[in-house]
Amino acid sequence: MPGSVNGEPLTTLSPRSLCRGQLFLNFYIYDMTKLDEILTANNFSNHDLVEMMPVNLNHKMVQKARLGKKPVPKHTQDLILQALNKRLLQTAAEVDGKVAKQYKRVDLFESGEL
Repeated sequence: MPGSVNGEPLTTLSPRSLCRGQLFLNFYIYDMTKLDEILTANNFSNHDLVEMMPVNLNHKMVQKARLGKKPVPKHTQDLILQALNKRLLQTAAEVDGKVAKQYKRVDLFESGEL
């Protein structure tokens, strides 16, 4: 039965029973970061950025920046920015007459991180 523990619906469980190790629920609601908005709008996955710079960039770095829970180091910001701009240029080249917007670090990571 989906949404149940030991056959009991989650709505009937007390917070105390959820803390006893039967079930650990983590519900985090985050606002979309600017990077996440851009990637979603262009239907890009984390892998699309990693493909642009496979030696320096990895999926974990992109995912952490996309979530925006913690500050992203400037070096990682630069790598993600380069990969995004490169991917946008590649996508624009595939579509005739489309001009790719090139982003700056401030556009993606405006909160003054590290």
